[in-house]
Amino acid sequence: MKLRQIVSQKKRVGEFEELPREIVEKIPDCRDDERVVRAYELMHRLRREKDQVIGDLSQLTEYGPSEPPHRSDAEVDAQKLLAGEELASISGPDVATARSLLIRRLDALQIAVPASECRVQELCVTVIQENSEKIKKTAEFFEHETLRAFSQLLTALQKQSKFYRLLSQRGFARGARPNHWQLINIEQILLFGGVGMYNLPSIEYHIADRKKHWKFNGKKE
Repeated sequence: MKLRQIVSQKKRVGEFEELPREIVEKIPDCRDDERVVRAYELMHRLRREKDQVIGDLSQLTEYGPSEPPHRSDAEVDAQKLLAGEELASISGPDVATARSLLIRRLDALQIAVPASECRVQELCVTVIQENSEKIKKTAEFFEHETLRAFSQLLTALQKQSKFYRLLSQRGFARGARPNHWQLINIEQILLFGGVGMYNLPSIEYHIADRKKHWKFNGKKE
C-alpha cells in the first residue's frame, strides 16, 4: 500500500472515533476496488486522448480529400480502445491522410469515452451492492440500536403525556401550574406528528416505516 493511501486511511478512521475501531476498519472503501480503479484509469486516459485528438485536428488547417471512416470502423476501433488496446500510430505522408486518421480516432473516441463512463457507473453500482451485502449485518446492528432508542423515547413520551393529563384531571390547570409542565412543540410532533410547516410523521410511524424497509417486522428488537 502506498504512503498516501496509508495516511488517507488513517485520516478516514480518525473521523469516526465514536464507532468501534474494528467496525471502521472492516468497512471496505468501494473506490479502492481494483475493477473500479482500472475502469477510472481507462476512462480518464480516453478523455485525455480525445482532448489531444481534438487539439491535433485544430492544428491541421489544410483540408484535402479524405474518405471518412464507416461507422462500423469507429465501433470496432472503440471496442479496441475500451479493451485497452492502442490504435495504429497516427501518421501520414500528407495533411489529408493525417486528418483522415485523426477523424477516425476521434470517431472511435466519441463512442469509447461515454461507453467507459457507463462502465465506471455500472462497476461502481456492482461493487457497492456486493460490499453492501458483506456489511449487511453491521448496518442492521446500528439500525436496531436506533430503533431501540426511538422505542424507549416513544415510551418515555407516552408516559410523560399521560402524567400531564393526570395533572390536568387532578386540577393542576395549565395556566396555574409551572408553564413548562406540558409537552413542548418537538415532543408533540414526535408523539403525534406535525401539521403545516411541521408536517412530519410521528416517531411511532417512523419506527414502523423503518422496520418495514429493513424487513425487521417479526424480529426481536
